[in-house]
Amino acid sequence: MWGRIANLVIKDFQQFLRDRVLLPFILIGPTLLLVMLAQSTGTGPSHLPVAVLDEDRTSASRELIIALNNLEELDVTHYLDDLQEATPLLDRGEVTVGLVIPSGFASALDSPDQRAALQVLLDGSNIVAAYTAVSATEGVIAQFGQDIAVQRGELLTGGNPAGPRLDLRSTARFNPEMSYQYYLLPAQLALIVHVVTLLVASVGIVRERETGTLEQLMVTPLRRMELIIGKATLPTLIAFADYLAMLAIAVWGFGVPIRGSLSLLLAVTLLFIMAQLTWGLVISAVSATQQQAVLLTFMVATLNVAFSGFLVAVDNMPLPMQLASNFFPIRHYLTMMRGIMLKEAALTDLTPQVVALVALGIASLIVSVRSFRKRLE
Repeated sequence: MWGRIANLVIKDFQQFLRDRVLLPFILIGPTLLLVMLAQSTGTGPSHLPVAVLDEDRTSASRELIIALNNLEELDVTHYLDDLQEATPLLDRGEVTVGLVIPSGFASALDSPDQRAALQVLLDGSNIVAAYTAVSATEGVIAQFGQDIAVQRGELLTGGNPAGPRLDLRSTARFNPEMSYQYYLLPAQLALIVHVVTLLVASVGIVRERETGTLEQLMVTPLRRMELIIGKATLPTLIAFADYLAMLAIAVWGFGVPIRGSLSLLLAVTLLFIMAQLTWGLVISAVSATQQQAVLLTFMVATLNVAFSGFLVAVDNMPLPMQLASNFFPIRHYLTMMRGIMLKEAALTDLTPQVVALVALGIASLIVSVRSFRKRLE
């Protein structure tokens, strides 16, 4: 009995190793996801870009800037001459934090009757990075005040430094209430549309092949490209209808704003669906059964979630994975979606993401057409 069971196991193992479609997804996909999750849980967001407007230009203000730059979480990357320069940097996501040190900061530190004011501007569209940035900034400023107290010998009873009175005021742009829903719901919406598109597109042609109607379609006057376009139309309509319904729920049910152009949001969503649809056609072309197509869809969706920046911030990934994430359309779509909904981004602000999405869509379309033709032949 055990010998027969062992022979069956060996046979299944050999068949599994010969499956060149499933094997890479099953072995590589979960491994990459585990590595990135371990990387993100081991360390929080780091090296967040900071823009500083130093209107005081004293030794005290420079010491504060150096203290900020010495943190692993923050990197001072921009020195501003005017507060208006911070707005486009935050809009484009080039900086996460803007720190304003007003004139008179050093003199207020020396005065027992004044508060040394500081202003922090945050990019609230990325709530995880914003919380990390404000926590790190508050910690540095608190330590800065204690260090000054120690230098002056100003100690309270018990040996704790009294320190100067610092007045830190934080303002989160795009998300004043620092709501997680503003950050999570657009990403969840995009992921659901991504899975629906892949699933419906991947099983369509496989179902025709299993029922024997694909051969009948091939003897009709339909050309192969016409067949592909026809089979792609229904998944596009279904995914877009699902998106509209979920967008309405997110906006009217949960209060997520659409500050930018609704037509632009719908246009880039349709572009994203079409780019993802081509990968569904590739899965359909290489799958022999609907069950195999569903399994491949699950594995492809897992990889897309891993590289999208939803679970793990792209900046927290190892460099090779950061580069690889550029080849996943959902990463670019999430940037565009949050930009339009929260930052009122225009098409000119999203040009790099649109170009990347179009290029990836064309490349995957070529792969899908060739795979489909090869399968039919």
